[in-house]
Amino acid sequence: MSLWTRVKGWFQRPRKQFYAWSYKVRDQSQPVSPEDEVQRGGRAQRVLGDEIYKEAFDTIQARIVGLLAQSETTGERRERLNHLLVAHTQVRQYMEQVVIGGKMAAEQIERERTLKERMLRRIA
Repeated sequence: MSLWTRVKGWFQRPRKQFYAWSYKVRDQSQPVSPEDEVQRGGRAQRVLGDEIYKEAFDTIQARIVGLLAQSETTGERRERLNHLLVAHTQVRQYMEQVVIGGKMAAEQIERERTLKERMLRRIA
């Protein structure tokens, strides 16, 4: 089987099959501890602050917007590009939500710690 045949077959797979093994989705039904949430938020913050990520995000967004601005873009292609732009923006929004969740979890941990300290002071 030639390389072209394999590549062509790979792209012709149904999308559900293609995306099922592409990435692992975090199980939303499992509760995440505040400590884990803080770690996730820190990792997301590092990614969002990384210069390469910023450059890649801005470059891809500019490319999509540039293609949308071209007058010869057809309706179907314009719709596809619009979907790509929305999905691209949702990636950053998700990362920002994880950062905010991490900050909120850190505040929760701090509140619980200070509450315990105040209770211990009253007892002592």
